[in-house]
Amino acid sequence: MRARTPVHTALLRVIALAILPTLLFAACETSGASDPPPAVLEINSGQVDIQHPGDAGFTLAENGIELALGDPIRTRPGASAAIIFFEGSVIFLDEGSDITIEQLLGSRESGVSNLQVFQAAGRTLHRVNKLVDTESSYGLRTSTSIGVVRGTTFIVNDTPAGTNWKSVEGDIGVAGESGQETIVADGTSSDVPPKVIPLRR
Repeated sequence: MRARTPVHTALLRVIALAILPTLLFAACETSGASDPPPAVLEINSGQVDIQHPGDAGFTLAENGIELALGDPIRTRPGASAAIIFFEGSVIFLDEGSDITIEQLLGSRESGVSNLQVFQAAGRTLHRVNKLVDTESSYGLRTSTSIGVVRGTTFIVNDTPAGTNWKSVEGDIGVAGESGQETIVADGTSSDVPPKVIPLRR
């Protein structure tokens, strides 16, 4: 039997976490609520920090906390977590990751969702539900580039040396400093070097 690589382990965790939105939907329907929380933080291990708008600094996040627009999330060394969105997409955060939700619009009832996050550092794995509605979108920004997908599983590793985009399933449209889009096809990867003036929050 082949040993599981870190990527395989992360994928298995994300697949398991993907079941949680279904449970949230069922709970909401049972209770009579129209929609689940827009975004929820699931802490798998270790400690995770969060900074709410208006707070002076970061504080320890609680498992299951509802996330709001503009909340930066940081995983400490040895920690891992996931952000679960209302429409079923999931972001798995490895240790040392820094993610902020920049756009969080739509509802399960309407079938439209517009999500965008900023990744300042670290390694993340994204499982994005297929976007059927043409008005829906899912985007990710890093300090070097911007990626847009419509139903893809992909890994992003952002370091001072640049950003690596790797498609696990589906295609990613990635644009760097030049603004020209490059398609990262299923099973391939692309490196974007650091910018002279990095993209910031």
